[in-house]
Amino acid sequence: MESLALIVFAMTLVLAMWGDRMIAKKRGYDKLSKKEIKKLNEKKAEEMAKKIPNWVWWGVLLCFLFLLFKGCSAINLGGDKNTEAYYMCKQFIAKRLNDPKSLDFPNSNTARITNNGDTYNITGTFRANNAFGAKIQNTFSCRVAENRDRGTWSLLYLSEF
Repeated sequence: MESLALIVFAMTLVLAMWGDRMIAKKRGYDKLSKKEIKKLNEKKAEEMAKKIPNWVWWGVLLCFLFLLFKGCSAINLGGDKNTEAYYMCKQFIAKRLNDPKSLDFPNSNTARITNNGDTYNITGTFRANNAFGAKIQNTFSCRVAENRDRGTWSLLYLSEF
């Protein structure tokens, strides 16, 4: 598989160089001296320097907006309540661990989540270090309730098997 990728990469380079030569020949650049080519390249570089800032700013803006919305979806501000309840259980579990930084919590798609109004029952798995430092997998069952008037969550039940 790696050799195929290497062959495709090499062929792409060869075609790119061949294409550049054909374009240069078509535009008459193959008949220019090195000094004329250098002068032409400097002129093109100046033109590109004037155009790049607008393009760069748009790219930066798009990246910023993507990260902003991606970050907000990870925090779940106004998002899916099932996922928000799942991450609240994660926080309650982390508070009870010997080593909270070792907590590996899979995404919410792997858990069983049911809700009854503002109460959510979540069953799933996580990995964390035990008291001896060994990473072990645990299963948990968690019940949380959303306090809409205060904008908080309460832990009603948590068990780890």
